[in-house]
Amino acid sequence: MSVNVNRSVLDQFYRYKMPRIIAKVEGKGNGIKTVIVNMTDVAKSLNRPPTYPTKFFGCELGAQTQFDAKNDRFIVNGSHEASKLQDMLDGFIRKFVLCPECDNPETDLHINAKKQTIGNSCKACGYRGMLDTRHKLCTFILRNPPEDTGSVKKKEKKSKKKDKENGSSDGERTTLTSTPSRNKTSLHRPVLEHQFCISIYLLCACFIKIARWSDVSIWVESILWFILEH
Repeated sequence: MSVNVNRSVLDQFYRYKMPRIIAKVEGKGNGIKTVIVNMTDVAKSLNRPPTYPTKFFGCELGAQTQFDAKNDRFIVNGSHEASKLQDMLDGFIRKFVLCPECDNPETDLHINAKKQTIGNSCKACGYRGMLDTRHKLCTFILRNPPEDTGSVKKKEKKSKKKDKENGSSDGERTTLTSTPSRNKTSLHRPVLEHQFCISIYLLCACFIKIARWSDVSIWVESILWFILEH
């Protein structure tokens, strides 16, 4: 069952929804722990990594946390009820998700590792500001910044541009390599024609010797000169 991301909004047609936290207690004695079964789905609806709210629970409860993203297991040591964790999640949403101007959850976090600051920007109203970094979770966020989808898209665009440039350069190379072959064939044509004329001349000379007629020889020589000139 889903609930409003901002649970202070009672409108049932509220646009932003998230699933209720499902908690499962495992182990006994000192090894008891609470596994948040659907933490990945909850964090996705908040546009935050699942490690952030899990670590927030650990900071608020003074308990150790464990992350196993491959097996989709996010654990808080100790026994904790789902309703208690849901109330704590509201505090996380107020501090690290909702826009301070319009209370909209469509926000992104921006980490500046050099200045050790965490920025917050809202896609709905355009708000840009800084978060209060006094909470313990902020040190974890600074050490584990969220993936910036914008930078990933820019890298993809750059790689596509490089591929296009490489493709055009390859095309130019193929045209350059193909043109010399055409020039070679054009250079061989006059040589072949010259050899053909020589062969005709030799045949005609043999015919003149065999014929032994002056009129025929003159007629053949005139044809030969005409062919050589043209």
